[in-house]
Amino acid sequence: GTGTSPDYQVSARSNTQNLLDTTGRNTITTNSLTYNSNTTFSFNGSSNYITAASSNDWAFQLDGTVEQWVYISGNSGTNNRLWCVNNNSSSLDAYLNGSSYNIYFHGGTVGTTSTIPTGQWVHLAVTYTGGTIAVYFNGVAQGLTGTTTGYNITNNSTLYIGQYQGGGNYYLNGQVAIMRVYSRSLSASEVQSNFMAHRGRFGV
Repeated sequence: GTGTSPDYQVSARSNTQNLLDTTGRNTITTNSLTYNSNTTFSFNGSSNYITAASSNDWAFQLDGTVEQWVYISGNSGTNNRLWCVNNNSSSLDAYLNGSSYNIYFHGGTVGTTSTIPTGQWVHLAVTYTGGTIAVYFNGVAQGLTGTTTGYNITNNSTLYIGQYQGGGNYYLNGQVAIMRVYSRSLSASEVQSNFMAHRGRFGV
């Protein structure tokens, strides 16, 4: 996309209007989600998830960004998926470690050195710049461990939100309000700007 417009955005409209891809580019399928009066949607940690049809939007190669406003309620097992096309270096993948509450990517190849806050809304942003990954919580860059370079995101298969694409007990226990995918790397200042634009809504 151009500017800070995403190529893909899923967000809750209302508890009666279901979900909307505001770009009009993708088909979204929900599975037993709960819609809340504050226009967010909840994942119960055992059966709820979203899928979006196969798309080149999540095959942005060396440069791209994924953003999500997420509320972590607790642990629903191990490796609770935030989003997943697959769990390798050519695919989008992010999960909450069920014991440490660090966020890991690409099947655990790289992870944050700090834990994501729980019991509150967090703006999570992941950028790929020339194949190098960076992670932000509420606009603040996080320290990373593992392999941070050499990513080429080419898998355009079905995107799962709140569940691992391979099944198993990897469901998210929490809420998601907005998720965006960009075909370019947002700068640190753009990530900060996107965080600031919505922080009032989420009381951060």
